[in-house]
Amino acid sequence: MENFPKRFNLKGATVTNMRELGGYQREDKKVTKYKEFLRSSTMADLTEEHCDYLISYGLKTVIDLRSDYEIARDPSSFADYVGVSYKNIPLLCEKHPQISENITLGELYIAMFEERHNFAEVFAFMAENAEGIILFNCVAGKDRTGVVATLLLMLAGIDKVDILVDYEISSTYNKKIAEEYYSNKFKYLEDEELIKGEISKWQHIMHARPEYIEKFYDAVIKFGGVEEYLRSCGISNKIIEIIKNKVI
Repeated sequence: MENFPKRFNLKGATVTNMRELGGYQREDKKVTKYKEFLRSSTMADLTEEHCDYLISYGLKTVIDLRSDYEIARDPSSFADYVGVSYKNIPLLCEKHPQISENITLGELYIAMFEERHNFAEVFAFMAENAEGIILFNCVAGKDRTGVVATLLLMLAGIDKVDILVDYEISSTYNKKIAEEYYSNKFKYLEDEELIKGEISKWQHIMHARPEYIEKFYDAVIKFGGVEEYLRSCGISNKIIEIIKNKVI
C-alpha cells in the first residue's frame, strides 16, 4: 500500500505549509484523491533535489497566485523548471482591501468572494492541465491558497468542519516563520516590549482563525452553493465537472 505524505517536510527549504488535499472523507465514504492537488506556501528556495522529488511524486503543474511584486522578490523554484507547467495567476487586484492592522482576513476573503478576480482563469488552467498533480500556492499558503482550497473541497462535498480545519492548520505550520518575519520587521524599535506590542497588532494576520474562512464558506452557501458561485465567476459546467472528478 502506497504511503502518502499529508505535509511535505522538505529539509533545508523554508516552505513549511505544503500539503495534500487528499484524504478528506464525505458522509458517503468517498475520499478526496491523493496525488491530484497540493496546496503550498512560497517555493523560492527549493533545491533541484526537492523539485525532482516533487516531480517524482507526480507534480506536473504549478499555479502561483502571488502578485508580480511578490514573485519578483521571491521567484518560484518552478518558474522555468523542465517538466512542470508553471503559470502565475494573481488572485488579488487593486480593488481588494490592503491588509492592515484594521482589516481582518475575513473581510479580505469576502472582498475576494465579491470581486471573483481570476477564479475563472485558475479553474480553466486546472482543467487544461488535469493530468498529474496540480500545486497552487501563494506566500503563506493560507489566504489566497486557502480560498482556492476551500472552493475545491466544497466542490468535493467535504464537510464544513473539515474545510475549516484544513484552513486553520496553516497557523501551526507557519507559526515559527511568521514570528521570525514580524520580529525582523519591527527589530528597528530596539525594545523587546515595543516589538511584542507591534507584533500583537498583527496577530489576526499571522493566524488562520476558522471564523475567517467561514465567512467565505458561508457567503458561497448563501449564494446558492459552490457550483452556482463558480458559474457566476464565468466557469463552465464542463470545467466544473473536470475539476470535481479530479478532486474526488
